[in-house]
Amino acid sequence: MTQTASPDDEKKALKKGKKEMSFERVRLALERLQLAWLRTAITFIALGFTAYKFYYARVEEGKGPLVTWFNGRGIGIFLIFIGLIGLLQATLQHRKNWEKLRKLHPGMSYSVSLVQSYFILTFTLALFLFVLFET
Repeated sequence: MTQTASPDDEKKALKKGKKEMSFERVRLALERLQLAWLRTAITFIALGFTAYKFYYARVEEGKGPLVTWFNGRGIGIFLIFIGLIGLLQATLQHRKNWEKLRKLHPGMSYSVSLVQSYFILTFTLALFLFVLFET
């Protein structure tokens, strides 16, 4: 004897499935947004280190800075700082949104992009302090 699902049960299952998919779409959108901010911050940080390295390569060759009042070291530190602050703001906002979503949907997994952001933030902060206080 086979028991078939009633139309009401099918409608409930369909409604539950749609709700699950909507949470999944929001979760993926949050992940994509955080990864975009992470990519942008890494670009700023990489440009900062490139400017910093370019400045010291010129100094080692015996050449002066291109502009004396704002040299490559200053530009590099500024770009690294902008990338660090941008990533910090994006990470805090992502964590806040993730917690809101987790309250609505407790079975949701952790955010991979948030873990990556913490790692990049820690690594960049250490390098930034090294560059800032390097003599």
